[in-house]
Amino acid sequence: MASAGLQAAYPWMGQGEDDPFLKCAKAFGGDAAAVRDWAAGAGIPCDFNPAVPSAAFPCAFVPAVREACPSAVLGESANVLEQQPDDSFCMREVGLRELAILDSRKY
Repeated sequence: MASAGLQAAYPWMGQGEDDPFLKCAKAFGGDAAAVRDWAAGAGIPCDFNPAVPSAAFPCAFVPAVREACPSAVLGESANVLEQQPDDSFCMREVGLRELAILDSRKY
């Protein structure tokens, strides 16, 4: 599982026992603001990027987001931490796949 420090910095990210990637779910476009607003009201950690726009939230909440925002197209984002020359770390997205409705059953 992700360390406490990482979880504090990126509360919308999670890591499985058998998977080296940090993952979150994402909504894009016009749906991103609706997901962000729902997450804020529900007390769910969410990161909103207005430049894309996108809303990132923990994968465990995919079923709840599908119920609250049924038109939202969701994706699963896989990420890694890369150490920088100054010994800091940068999170880099290495994969994104659309979550089909049936994928919600695994969360």
